[in-house]
Amino acid sequence: MTEIHERREGEAVAAQVVGAPSQSQTMEQRAAAEMLANRAACEAFCMNSGITPEEMRSACECVLSEWALTRPYHTNEADARRNLLSTIRVRIAEKRKEALSRGGLDARIEQQRRAAQLYAEQLQRTLAESHRPDDNPLF
Repeated sequence: MTEIHERREGEAVAAQVVGAPSQSQTMEQRAAAEMLANRAACEAFCMNSGITPEEMRSACECVLSEWALTRPYHTNEADARRNLLSTIRVRIAEKRKEALSRGGLDARIEQQRRAAQLYAEQLQRTLAESHRPDDNPLF
C-alpha cells in the first residue's frame, strides 16, 4: 500500500514539472515525467550528483525546453531518459566549474569543507581524551 502511495506522490510531483505521462506529450516529456515519478531513482541520482530534487526538476525543465527547440533524435523513452540524465550531469559539472572559476567557492563546497574540518577537530579531541594517562589504566 505504501509503495503505491509513494508512486502516486512521485507522479504528482512529476505532473507539476512536466505533466503526467500522456499520449499528447513528446517522448522526451514522458521520459522525464516517468523518471521524476520514480522517487527512489530520483533520490539516488540527486544524492550521487549532490543536488536537491528541486534542482533536478528545474534542470529537467531547462533541458526539455532546450530540446523543444532543437528536436533531438531519440529512438525510445529509455534513450531519452539516458540522454536527459547525461545532460543534467554535464550541466551540474559546468555549473560547479563556473562557480569555482569565478574565484569564490560554491556554498555547498564551502559547507563540506567546514564539516570536514569540524569532524577532524572532533576526532583529534576524542583521540586526545582517550590517550590521557589518568583514563588509561596501562599508564
